[in-house]
Amino acid sequence: MYEKIQKVPNSALEHLQCALCKRYLSCSPLSVMTDGGTRCGRCSGEEGCIRVFALEVILARFAFPCIFKESGCKQTVMYNEAIQHEAKCDFRSLLCPFSSHDCNWKDSREQLLSHITESHHNRIKNSSITLELGQNSSDTFATIKEKALFIIGFVYDSTESILRYDVRYCANEATDSSVRIQLLNYVDRDCSINLKATNCHNFDETFSEPQNDSTLNINNYLSNLENPPTIVVNLSLTQSLPLPHISGGDFLNSLKCSECFNYLIPPIFDLDEQLICADCGRTNPRCVPSENEDIKRLVADVHYPCRWRECATVVKSDQLKLHELHCVHRSFDCFFPTCRKGFRLDSAIDHLLSHRAIFMPIGIEYTHKFAHTYNFKHLFTIREGVIVVIQHSNVKSEEANLHRVALFSSNPTPVTATIDFEHSHCKIKSKLFLLVSDHNTEVSLDQLPPCFKDSDELKVALNVDELEEPNF
Repeated sequence: MYEKIQKVPNSALEHLQCALCKRYLSCSPLSVMTDGGTRCGRCSGEEGCIRVFALEVILARFAFPCIFKESGCKQTVMYNEAIQHEAKCDFRSLLCPFSSHDCNWKDSREQLLSHITESHHNRIKNSSITLELGQNSSDTFATIKEKALFIIGFVYDSTESILRYDVRYCANEATDSSVRIQLLNYVDRDCSINLKATNCHNFDETFSEPQNDSTLNINNYLSNLENPPTIVVNLSLTQSLPLPHISGGDFLNSLKCSECFNYLIPPIFDLDEQLICADCGRTNPRCVPSENEDIKRLVADVHYPCRWRECATVVKSDQLKLHELHCVHRSFDCFFPTCRKGFRLDSAIDHLLSHRAIFMPIGIEYTHKFAHTYNFKHLFTIREGVIVVIQHSNVKSEEANLHRVALFSSNPTPVTATIDFEHSHCKIKSKLFLLVSDHNTEVSLDQLPPCFKDSDELKVALNVDELEEPNF
């Protein structure tokens, strides 16, 4: 028997407004703030907020008027469908994101892209920021990806090496959009760091300076980038269609981690009264195991859809990560820092060959010259659905020539391998050197047998150890 949905009475609407944005409490998560006011799911959180699940359950039975009803919208929307409707409401008007440049434009969302293209074409740039670390800088600009408009603002404070950035997406239909940060050494682009993806905010009238901003302390990454005076911040932008309505699709959206926005999978953690997934909870010492038995039972029994496009599989929460890892529709990030194209396993060989990497289907054996400085060589193999890439280069140091070997893999758990050297003069082999994924291993000529110094070209043999199944 279907439960009857009722409209919220007009007399109750004024009491069901968010204390921050003054809009209706029509979307999760709902939280009580430290001052007693109730915050809706549109607004950024603060420490000390307590989520009120009971109120969410009650309001899920009601329909709310559109927040743009004063502008002429007559639609009513179900609880947790408000954000999707507001994102594409025909009666919503937006200010130009470059209003600080004396632009008084105000019109519908669908006209914003045309306005920026025609009136602010000089503000359209690619989604990367170059930072001179000794100079303050700031900017607001637009970037277009797959016909979707993104507005990006940033402020960099050189005295504290703090970068604040705010990324907003603008689309005619509601989408889940995310941004992944990549930091690169400006001179040596192979020296880079990839950070965890975070959700983008929807572009609305609140955008002026970076407000719903994220903050990066650049000092935390400089040593890994070899302390360059200039870095490049790449913003990799992605968007996906809204989730289908599976087991209460909008309800599933409320079961997402407050840190990484992936689905909650057991075990669940708490951080300042926010629900945190297992991955984030294990890496943050401030997180504690959740004691909310109702939520723990709910997450243990819920079924989630696979994240990859074209996959229609729905699996239980504790099997989601394993399925997504082996899904035939899985998309891999390219191992080359300057490439932003993703690829599936069935096209991995062609994609990596386009970067002049060498495919070795059986095992990785090759020759390498010790004397050539910065003689990069990339090789790869595929084992049990896992892509393993080797980067081998020579680095000229003051002390000696060094081999620098790095191993990268698509496996979420560390992959290890051993590498040894031999030459054509005799059957002597070097000792075994250990490789661990995402780490550099350096080998100097002094670590090899004395007779190796007479060889210009050495044979290299690499053996990948047994792959471990990820333990989720």
